[in-house]
Amino acid sequence: MRRFLDHGLSVARLTDDRLRASRLASAGGPTVKEMAREALRGSEEDLRRFLDEGQHFARLTDYRISVTRIGGAGGPEAKAKVKAGANAGKK
Repeated sequence: MRRFLDHGLSVARLTDDRLRASRLASAGGPTVKEMAREALRGSEEDLRRFLDEGQHFARLTDYRISVTRIGGAGGPEAKAKVKAGANAGKK
């Protein structure tokens, strides 16, 4: 048991973290995918930082890009909703 706690637990955690990042790299939006791939190529710290913080920033960026595209391609009502939503976030 002690051997697992000293060594095996950290290996298992790293494996789980890499799996989570791999799933995000496959299923996320463009920014999430790019940042997940960078984290997977980096250090253990890079990977944990992405999972703890970076994925949320990347997902928000992807949402903003999607909303901007919808606003640009939509009709007047869609554009008004996008503008209202953007202004609401500035309060």
